[in-house]
Amino acid sequence: APFHVRAGQLLGLVSIAAMADDCIVPKRYRGGRLFLELGVLNVYTTKQTLMKQERFKDVFVVAFEPLFHHYVGNLVKRDTGGPGAYIEGGRGIILPMAVGSNDTLMPFHISQFPACSSLKGFTHTKSSFAVPGGCARIRDKRMVPVVSLWAVLGWMG
Repeated sequence: APFHVRAGQLLGLVSIAAMADDCIVPKRYRGGRLFLELGVLNVYTTKQTLMKQERFKDVFVVAFEPLFHHYVGNLVKRDTGGPGAYIEGGRGIILPMAVGSNDTLMPFHISQFPACSSLKGFTHTKSSFAVPGGCARIRDKRMVPVVSLWAVLGWMG
């Protein structure tokens, strides 16, 4: 079935990326420089900084954001690159998942300070981000899809 309930979550099958020859990287960028961006959020993204510089015009970005509201907020607003378009002109793709050691569903620990959110739980009491206790408190847990780095490298050809 395209939809099912698992662990209290409604899950659905959707197309998240276009692939040619089982490769997520468009043919014109294959063999060139690739950036992996893990945890895009919406504050400091590769597309808003590095990708605007001339020296990075040949780079293709494969970005990952497991929190759905951040994923949707970072999609290209018009269809210029198909499902998951991340950077205007087809220079990047964003995928709604985390990168971990296995292909699975896992709880994603969400901090009150979003940049601290992680597949790992928080066990420390001090924040390393100058936000007192920001990373020490779990605000929410959500089940997210996790893909292994091995699988990601396979998708890149």
